[in-house]
Amino acid sequence: MEIDDRPHIVTGGDDGTVRVWDLTTREQVADVLTGHTGRVRSVATAVVDGRPVAIIGSGTVGFTDLDADNAGIDVDTVGSVWLWDLASMQQIRPNVAIPLGAKVVDMTSDGRLAVAFGHEIAVLARR
Repeated sequence: MEIDDRPHIVTGGDDGTVRVWDLTTREQVADVLTGHTGRVRSVATAVVDGRPVAIIGSGTVGFTDLDADNAGIDVDTVGSVWLWDLASMQQIRPNVAIPLGAKVVDMTSDGRLAVAFGHEIAVLARR
């Protein structure tokens, strides 16, 4: 991904953080992008309306309740997709909640977001 005519890469971690790196200097170029739910499972970049963006898919498994005998655990899996403007390092719009962690994310040049979660694929269009 080119930002200010320089090559960059976006990485995500199990700790829910996202970092942007300048490949020329090999240094992190901004503060860590935070707020993602659970570990970052997928990262993609695109240019939309002339601006570089990062699409971040995250997900977590949360333990919600014990059964009557305190023997079993009901597991609730949640995911979200985040869109970041890489020029300003600001979140573009509120995150999109999905029922499972996002395994794959991508975006077309016209702003349609594709998300794969579980055995499903969703394509979301901008308004």
